[in-house]
Amino acid sequence: MIKRNKRYLVTGGYGFLAKKLISKLLEAECKVTAVCRNTYKAEELFSLFEGKVEVVAGDLLAKETYDKLEGGTFEVPVYPPPHLEGDPKVSTTNVSREFAGVFHLAAIANVGLCEDSPLECVKSNVIASINVLDYSVKADVDFCVGASTFAADKATGSYGASKLLMEKLFSEFSGRNPNCTYSIVRFGPLLYSPGSVLCKWKDALEEDEEILLTAPDATRKFISPDDVVNNMVNVEPGLKELSVQSTRLQDLLDAFVKKYGDKDTKFKVTGLKEGEQLESGDSSDLKTIDDIMEMI
Repeated sequence: MIKRNKRYLVTGGYGFLAKKLISKLLEAECKVTAVCRNTYKAEELFSLFEGKVEVVAGDLLAKETYDKLEGGTFEVPVYPPPHLEGDPKVSTTNVSREFAGVFHLAAIANVGLCEDSPLECVKSNVIASINVLDYSVKADVDFCVGASTFAADKATGSYGASKLLMEKLFSEFSGRNPNCTYSIVRFGPLLYSPGSVLCKWKDALEEDEEILLTAPDATRKFISPDDVVNNMVNVEPGLKELSVQSTRLQDLLDAFVKKYGDKDTKFKVTGLKEGEQLESGDSSDLKTIDDIMEMI
């Protein structure tokens, strides 16, 4: 359970879900430190939250990132405005932190990328998770929450396998470190997250292009990011699988066309990509077309 004035660490801070989580933490008057791998995205995140969030640029695979989180005295490069030339100046910054909890959201979530680059998938989704878990022990936090996916259930590809390993690592650390509550929140695709199927379909509709449907009988458990965040901040030990009705992709397309398209809307079945599941979790309970129209 999050507490006012306590500081929380969020990995993958620039991500769609992470931004929702950070907003929730700030609304609860918590202090937030976010880690971003990309320096430019770190700067954008700092500006987005108007300086209310401390942002650390660093790779979760690198020791120096955790040194920064631990605090101390650092030499920080200060770059001149873009229109000026010259080397960056260096300032000395003293930092002291004490984290109450960790929200581990950083991951490579693109199924295709994970299949094409399994080594990077393992580094980002497994080894980085080990580092974060080790840090949770060192930092003596009250809890550590990890974001997982239904792809970990009966994993068929690198992405799902990496998330399954992450879940097992969290379970192992719960036995190793009884002073910390380790929690996994497993959920399906986030509604209207960048690059999601609904965003792609809307873009295709606006550009008068064919809508690409992977597999009509495939099912997914779509969920709102707010529901996920609410479950994350109400920490419970162990694995929590967010229960939502499944959506058949053909039904999703029919509802989408009915709501946003017309009889001339074109679509094409492409087939599942390597590593993609046909069913996401238990798909015995399906949403109706009307339910889906309300959801989207």
